Amino acid sequence: MSRIRRSIELTAKERRELEVYTKTGTRGVKLFKRAAIILALDTLDGRETDIANRIGVSRQTVQIVKKDYTEAAEVKAFLQRKKQFTYIAASHVREASGPG
Repeated sequence: MSRIRRSIELTAKERRELEVYTKTGTRGVKLFKRAAIILALDTLDGRETDIANRIGVSRQTVQIVKKDYTEAAEVKAFLQRKKQFTYIAASHVREASGPG
């Protein structure tokens, strides 16, 4: 398991990318909040409870977003939707029948 950094320290480029993301275009609420959480972690020195209250999420959400950010290769990868997997129960799968 990877180790989570205690605080987020953004480079000028990362900060600019996140600020542009939160101020321009139409974004989904979840991704917007993820960007806002990382910006707040950088600004507020990692006070997770304060950030959670300010953004309107749980402290656990702040921790999860922080972990996701530290594991992402770059800001662009962090701000993409996670792929969701759909599992189909075997009882819902019909066998293909041949002609006839």
